[in-house]
Amino acid sequence: MFVFITTCAMNKEGGGKKYEKFTWNYNRKSELLAVRKQILQMMKSSQRKPEPGPDFGGDSLNGLYLPAYKRYSQGAFIEGLYSSGVNLDEWAKNNDLFFVSALYGLVKFREPTQNYDLDLSDEGITSKWKQSKAVTKALIDYLGQKRCKIDCIIDCCGSYEYSELIE
Repeated sequence: MFVFITTCAMNKEGGGKKYEKFTWNYNRKSELLAVRKQILQMMKSSQRKPEPGPDFGGDSLNGLYLPAYKRYSQGAFIEGLYSSGVNLDEWAKNNDLFFVSALYGLVKFREPTQNYDLDLSDEGITSKWKQSKAVTKALIDYLGQKRCKIDCIIDCCGSYEYSELIE
């Protein structure tokens, strides 16, 4: 089992469909949602903001969602998998893939995500994630639940500021 961690692309795929139930399988859900909600509130009015739905601890069902691997399909890691002919659904059965996002923090491969405009370089975003340690805690919790041997964790973030959100 390999675990891959990559960043989210700034050029995100738009569109999506209404929220469908998603099962969270790590216990740090409430902590992660709380920081997401704080960061959502920090976003400037000029930025494209997602709806305050279940992905932020809210109850709005008006957001348009795509699975994370489709939303962030313009990133180099996902493009590389596609160009090598990999069937992502099959690949994901044998590997774990997480995205590190300025708004979402830690995002699992199939987790429903909305479109948004935000970068870690935006004022206060990096420090909010670092202070909370929510990304690290969620990753540790999730990996602690795995019942198989993890051979390797590969950081494919490609950006130091995203990588350093994980201690």
